[in-house]
Amino acid sequence: MRVGGVFRDGDPAVTALLDNPSVRPGGRLRGQVVGVAGGDVTVDRGVASLVTEVDRGHPIDFYRVAVAGPFAVPAGPGRAVPFAVPVPWQAPITHLPGRLLSAQPLPGTGVSVRTDFVVTDAVSTSYALPAYVYPLPVQERILDAFAGTGFGFRHVVLRRGRIPRVRQTLPLYQEFGLWPAAEYAGQVTELEVIFLADRAGMDVIIGLDRWTGLVTRERPSVARFRVRHDAAAGTDWPRVVRGWVHAAVRWHVTHP
Repeated sequence: MRVGGVFRDGDPAVTALLDNPSVRPGGRLRGQVVGVAGGDVTVDRGVASLVTEVDRGHPIDFYRVAVAGPFAVPAGPGRAVPFAVPVPWQAPITHLPGRLLSAQPLPGTGVSVRTDFVVTDAVSTSYALPAYVYPLPVQERILDAFAGTGFGFRHVVLRRGRIPRVRQTLPLYQEFGLWPAAEYAGQVTELEVIFLADRAGMDVIIGLDRWTGLVTRERPSVARFRVRHDAAAGTDWPRVVRGWVHAAVRWHVTHP
């Protein structure tokens, strides 16, 4: 996948390419910076940003990292410089295989890679390259378990802000809204799930009945559970998910 930007006054053209746009949180997006110049120049630095939209339409650079520089671009065909962008463990998921959603791309959720290159005072900004972020295995198993126990997909939203008293590393979080299973009819109208992963494992946060206001007022979340990455296989996730929901409903009923 390729995208390019050109400096002013015919200075070097810089193109960014991704070897493979598909990745999981905690992985790396690898590619190349290709520069072409009319004369010998030096690119001072290159910076890659991961970009998305929060709160239904507000763009945000949620992660930035230096990927190149300084490096020389000789006249003529130029040169290619490899780069790698580490994808944060808590990056939003853009594609969801499995039973919860029949279409893999998640509606209203997208992540792009934007590259900026600087030569002296000139800045070349590339167009955004789409990145396809697939869930971690344990995330996929948990969402499949919700679908298998009768919960239905309602929406997915990226929200700006921080949830208190959790291991959050980005200025945003992704919220999965689910219709409750039939056995919870009359008790809750909506269930929301947030995943906050790190290298060791993942916090699963469950809220009930449009709890976003609880987060913004810095009150406790409804329920939080910790899982390990190596628990993805060999765990009875439908049983675990039922236990989580029962615990959250009990909390919800006793703390109106």
